[in-house]
Amino acid sequence: MPFAEEAKQWTYSAVNGEIVRVKLLNKDQYNRVIGKVTTTTTSSPIDISIGLVHNGYATLYQGKGADYDGNREILIKELASAQKRMVGIWTNGVENVQTPAEYKRMMKANAKGKADLSTFTPQ
Repeated sequence: MPFAEEAKQWTYSAVNGEIVRVKLLNKDQYNRVIGKVTTTTTSSPIDISIGLVHNGYATLYQGKGADYDGNREILIKELASAQKRMVGIWTNGVENVQTPAEYKRMMKANAKGKADLSTFTPQ
């Protein structure tokens, strides 16, 4: 995954050994937890999701069941800013980024194409 190591390092630095707070928001269709992670510093807590999007290390899921805990507009603004600044995954421009949804569609299409070829009988 492009910029995965940078995202991990940014998160590590942002958390900096602190205890974090995880607010359970939902579960997705695969029963994975959707949560909001924030540092617990009383002076200035950091929302990890907003930070990752701001730095271009994450994109925004806007599909069925998306939950932003009231931060949708902030996340959209930070996403647009990261894209404009061409940082992180947006370094080569928006048009050159394969979103998770696009990757999933491609994998489904490839799987379908392979299945179709397996039933092909040459004449």
